[in-house]
Amino acid sequence: MEDELRKCVKDALEMLYQRDKRLILNDYATRNYNHNSERGIVCHFSSYLANIIEKNDMFAKYNIDCEYNRNKGDKKCLPSFKNGVFPDLIIHKRGFNDDNLLVAEFKGWWNSSDNELGKDRLKIAQFMDKAGEYEYQFGLLVVLGEEREKIKIEWSNQNSKETKLTWGQL
Repeated sequence: MEDELRKCVKDALEMLYQRDKRLILNDYATRNYNHNSERGIVCHFSSYLANIIEKNDMFAKYNIDCEYNRNKGDKKCLPSFKNGVFPDLIIHKRGFNDDNLLVAEFKGWWNSSDNELGKDRLKIAQFMDKAGEYEYQFGLLVVLGEEREKIKIEWSNQNSKETKLTWGQL
């Protein structure tokens, strides 16, 4: 399942960079603000990912959501985020915590300080914690680059440590 999921993520990122390059890097910008918001970019990525995984029976039972802040009938919280948390993208079954598949956080190169990445790594780790409430099987941290080849990827498996991957390894 992991290899298949990684392939789906890679294909969706490929589509994002092919079809929505101007969201990621606007060549016509006259100021330093030459990209769209992270949320806007993740929205497009999620639509490509949804189209890819819906064709795969292995993932038929899952939902993809962005900025999903619900935990059954309550807000989604973590030990370090007690006031609520909004993961950028999740693949899960809505209303249940017994088979959560992927939690993903995205950062743009313009907002990828060590502090910001550290918060996202902590969030992913707490979502994946086997002793926690959510127990996501996989975690993904994507640092978007100005070009596809500059993407930085950290993939986590609940049963192994975080792995930094190159584009070709995803």
